[in-house]
Amino acid sequence: MTQADKAQQFRTLHEAPNAFVIANVWDGGSARMMAGLGFAALATSSGASAGLLGRRDGRVTRDEAMAQARVICEATDLPVSADLEKGFGDAPEIVAETIRQAAQAGLVGCSIEDATGNPDAPIFELGHATERIAAAAAAARALPFSFTLTGRSENFLRGRLDLDDTIKRLKAYEAAGADALMAPGLPDLDAVRAVCAALDKPFNFMAGIKGKSFTVAALAAAGVKRISLATSLYRAAMTGLLNAAKEVREHGTFGYIDTSLATPDMNAFLRDESGNAFEKLVDNLLADPRYGERWGRHWLDLARYGETSGLEGDGVHRVAVVVDIGGGPAAHPEGRVERPVGFVPGDQEVRPPGRCAGAEGAGGHDLAVRLDEHVLGQSGVVGEGDGDDAAGPERRVEQAAGGGGGPVLQALDRQALGPQHGHGDGAERSLQFLGEPKRHFARRGRDEASKEES
Repeated sequence: MTQADKAQQFRTLHEAPNAFVIANVWDGGSARMMAGLGFAALATSSGASAGLLGRRDGRVTRDEAMAQARVICEATDLPVSADLEKGFGDAPEIVAETIRQAAQAGLVGCSIEDATGNPDAPIFELGHATERIAAAAAAARALPFSFTLTGRSENFLRGRLDLDDTIKRLKAYEAAGADALMAPGLPDLDAVRAVCAALDKPFNFMAGIKGKSFTVAALAAAGVKRISLATSLYRAAMTGLLNAAKEVREHGTFGYIDTSLATPDMNAFLRDESGNAFEKLVDNLLADPRYGERWGRHWLDLARYGETSGLEGDGVHRVAVVVDIGGGPAAHPEGRVERPVGFVPGDQEVRPPGRCAGAEGAGGHDLAVRLDEHVLGQSGVVGEGDGDDAAGPERRVEQAAGGGGGPVLQALDRQALGPQHGHGDGAERSLQFLGEPKRHFARRGRDEASKEES
């Protein structure tokens, strides 16, 4: 596909009746992954571009930005627009040259903002800002294809929370030749509606700010045509990197590998240009029993940890879950193993074979370990010591949620124990553990810490 074809495809997206999402990427691999997911267009992110080089936003040179853009443009047949900040210079002629270099790099669009980079005067004076957009538009019109220029007001990102001035600026950039407009950081949908109603050209909403990232449906209803993702995908990728590295560094485990793409899957996804690469990837993941087992244990840990009241300093240690499901088909003919977790109401201890749920010996899942330590407090950890000394000081446990526990726990009981054990509304709930078929524990409400054994 030629650059002119990509440019026309990008224009057509802006003219279509529906809003579209443009995925912000940072290298060839992320570009191909977004293409494989079905995104119709891509964009760069100045923040992600800087992060790729180990720098802060605004510290990338024009040559470096163009080199990154060229890699992304060559990775797929999708149209690519770039976040080119203020155009890498204050003067209109510098901005015009940036547009020409952007086209040479393979881009079919870009945004030019009115932020100066000077904290003492963060926004260009409107007249000068408009001249810069006009110079960019003139350079774009001189190209042999339809380059899409976005004029961008930075007011709300730079502490100037003035909606009227923002609209005034966007209208000026529109009149100066911008093909689309953008104002990151708008506070609510009412502001988005006001901006869209004031403009004739398509408006780009930037998602990625917590509390100010609305749904595609809501933004489309407000009049938005294009939705960009800023650095949010890059930050999500870096969050996964940090979590995996922290697991290795702090716990010496490699559980993240079970939920990561295997190298053959990654390579197949990057090579596949059939249009259903993502569906194939999902099928492969679902066919891998390790993926389901890992996430099953993960969500069980979250459910258990989330529905406990924790240690409240009143001498009562509350834990709401006493069953875990672990293992797999090889461990149990039904594909699960039920193990006691910590304690049941009353003074009777239920000791699992290791430190906490899911453990074969000591260890267990991270959240389960945290649960044991948090719930037991100064009383120690389950399984600590030998023989009669293992119980340590007397411990009392109440049911955290009262009655039959929360909906997650009730669903857990139905899945793990079957409906015959009953659920809820203050009645007894008996939990039968594998390996102890005749031993049952009953749970009553939060204010009644009693145990019955049948």
